Amino acid sequence: MPTVATSIQVALLCYQCMHLRGPSLNICSVLRETLAGDDGVSQSPRQIINTGCKEAMKDACNKNPCRNNGECKNKMYGYTCDCVNTSYKGDTCEDAVKRSAYDGTQYMNFNIDFPMQSNGEDLSMRFRTKYTPGLLFATTSNESNDQLRMEITDTGAVRLTIDIGQGPEFIQVGSGLDDGQWHALKISRRERTATLIVDKKKKILNLTGQHKVLAYDMLHLARIVETQSSRTDHYTRDFDPFIGSIENLLFDGNYLIDDCFFQEQTCVYNSSFDHRQNVVAYPISFVESKSFVELNTQIAKDSLDIAFNLRTIVNDGIILFNGGDTTPNGDFIAVELMNGLLYFFVRTDDDTQTLSHPVKINDNQWHQVQIVKEAGKQYNLIVDGKQRSMGDIKYTCPVLNDLLYIGGVKSYMYTSSFPKDLYSRNGYEGCFGSLLINGELSNLMLNDGPTGRAQRSDDTTVLQGCQGPFQTECPCQNGGVCEQRWNGYRCDCSATRYEGSICEQHFFDFSDGPACLFGSDRAASMKGGVVVYQWSQFPSTRTDTLNLMFQTSSKDATLVKVSGRKPLNDFFILTIENGFLMLTFNVGAKDVRLKEPNPVADGNLHYVAIKREFMNATMQVDDWQVREVKPGGRQSIGLFMATVPSNARRLVSSWLVNKDAVNTVFNTQSSIEIGGILSPVYDPEAKIKPNLSDYKVTKPFVGKMSRVFFNDVKPFELLHANDDSVFMIGDVERIGFPEPSTSQPSMTSQAPTSYSSQDMTFATNECDNEMCQGGDNEPITTPLPPIKLALIAGVVSAVVMVVFALIACVYCYKSKGARRRRAARYVYNIGENEQANNNKKNKMASQQQQQLQDNHQNRGDTISRNNGTPPGKDDKEYYV
Repeated sequence: MPTVATSIQVALLCYQCMHLRGPSLNICSVLRETLAGDDGVSQSPRQIINTGCKEAMKDACNKNPCRNNGECKNKMYGYTCDCVNTSYKGDTCEDAVKRSAYDGTQYMNFNIDFPMQSNGEDLSMRFRTKYTPGLLFATTSNESNDQLRMEITDTGAVRLTIDIGQGPEFIQVGSGLDDGQWHALKISRRERTATLIVDKKKKILNLTGQHKVLAYDMLHLARIVETQSSRTDHYTRDFDPFIGSIENLLFDGNYLIDDCFFQEQTCVYNSSFDHRQNVVAYPISFVESKSFVELNTQIAKDSLDIAFNLRTIVNDGIILFNGGDTTPNGDFIAVELMNGLLYFFVRTDDDTQTLSHPVKINDNQWHQVQIVKEAGKQYNLIVDGKQRSMGDIKYTCPVLNDLLYIGGVKSYMYTSSFPKDLYSRNGYEGCFGSLLINGELSNLMLNDGPTGRAQRSDDTTVLQGCQGPFQTECPCQNGGVCEQRWNGYRCDCSATRYEGSICEQHFFDFSDGPACLFGSDRAASMKGGVVVYQWSQFPSTRTDTLNLMFQTSSKDATLVKVSGRKPLNDFFILTIENGFLMLTFNVGAKDVRLKEPNPVADGNLHYVAIKREFMNATMQVDDWQVREVKPGGRQSIGLFMATVPSNARRLVSSWLVNKDAVNTVFNTQSSIEIGGILSPVYDPEAKIKPNLSDYKVTKPFVGKMSRVFFNDVKPFELLHANDDSVFMIGDVERIGFPEPSTSQPSMTSQAPTSYSSQDMTFATNECDNEMCQGGDNEPITTPLPPIKLALIAGVVSAVVMVVFALIACVYCYKSKGARRRRAARYVYNIGENEQANNNKKNKMASQQQQQLQDNHQNRGDTISRNNGTPPGKDDKEYYV
């Protein structure tokens, strides 16, 4: 005879079976016939059942046995832990589960070895997403159209679709589930009844028809990808991919993601197993700085909303750009990475505004970026949830075109129509994704997407997925610094004596002369160094030339500064400001600035040629476009004088020439500082070389410099010759300096001096004539050898004689012409008088003739004169 407890357990089990598989039975009648008490005394069935139920239904959850926020549920003789809404599994939710992430291109498939015919399924999972729509889970069959499918809809609801031969039928639960939070769902189907529970909200689907069995041979997560079947006409295959994370997927007792990770089931996947907070949608990789994507899309006119994610290790590059009317001064928007910091630029109404994020983001981590401007409100830059807003509110958006460049622009645009406000002249390197334009998600690897048509620069430099960075062994030699790029390294040789792609060739081979290395000793007590040249006399010039070759990665530095004496304090300075070359000079009127719009702090070797003429200047770097500035000077006088009345031109011209003479001369040049500026200001007239401890270097240059020529001064060659006019201070190292010769150095290496002030009265603070500037921009103060002086004197004498001869010829010619004109006027006047006399005489002769005829008629005789020649008309000739 079984015990009461055993009998109750058997009865409970039988009751469960009867409830599930057969008609209800009177369990009390069954127990009456079979059960009796342990003491042989019969007990009523109700007493036995009540006693057993009280013991079996004790509250086992009051001790909170479930861990990690698992939900405890009582059951007969115990409890069960529901772990579906956690990241754990096990009897008490103690074991962490694996999580899989999907970016829109990723999936996970399970191939079933034997086709299944099922009349009931149980499925539970947990998901998180910000994007809709998307496929969560599906079963497919190569033999039929049967399918069980779960997806998230455009409205953020979960939809369950079942097709077991009668056509697809569905129910959906919830809304707004694309909020980036975790949500749990359960599905249970028994024959023609299915139940869907999402976050404890429940709906039941009663299928129509007589079919009860679901056929399937493959399970799909996030995307339906055919790996074995040759079927291409299946109407259920085409669905939007899921973008987000899935975990704790339990299908008919199997944890599918865990089994795939541990290879306990056959699976095919390209998804990632990670626990990142956010999944980046449709990521791509820009592996070279020349790559870009051109997206033909519509950008709202009165608002702006662009969001994206990025991950990089590089310092600079163009991330987004729309150039509006494609002119350098036109409207544009741009996002740029500069020195690891993110900048947003917008130009509208001829005004450029900037927003920046203060924390560097080139840390090889994903960062979320959003740029928002609502109609009538200010621009906002949001990076990783931290917002910065423009203080100056602009209520109008820029006038943009339909071409949005991502990751860079076409190469010709950097030099033709690129805004000068932007630093980078190269594209972005790194991963990029989750591009949202006005809320629409873009897949930049699709030629035609929902946000427009995309064209890529090169499919070998723009890759699907986040690939990289590609690490290689640093190849730099001779102390070169490896600057990591997304696809390898670039060698920065600016602080070494070497040049080349891996710093393999000595700089002397490139510089074609002595050079100096500045700031190479990082342990030096003084940051930076300066080479100083000082004039013994002080020349004044109307035109100047500066040539040099340099290599640096410093974005703010002083290359060369030429200073004039007090009290005029004229100056000529070449600097690098925020990576761009800037020339600034003032020779009496105002500061004149000239900028090279292409960055030069790139670690590459650059050549610079500068010429100043009066107030105008030109500058050329390498073989780039010549830049020029023309604020005024001698050229402007002629244009202005054409508008002055002739009777006032002499006075106005004299005043303008005097004014121009004062404001276009670089007066009394005193010193040249190369590689930085000494602070406090160095006084060359003190004739004392500065003490290292008394000075510091402001805006120091770090890198190499050579072939520095200012007019006729070559400081590095003078330094090589140990000339007293040049000295070094601070962290400066000479490169390519052979041992100085014991013989007298050539004249080109000597320090230029000046003649005495008695011989050169024009070298004053206010030089006012053209003698200030000699040929080829050489000040007349430069001494010359005797042979050259004699040669020049002979040439000058010959020129003077030729000039006097020309003047004499012109004078004679003009004198002779004047005499001829006077003679012609005399002849003309004589001829006029003679003609008048002849007319008068002819009239008198005619009267006399008439009178004689009258007399002849009276006397009968005729009188003639001069053989018929009219009286008073004598033959004459005049010679001039």
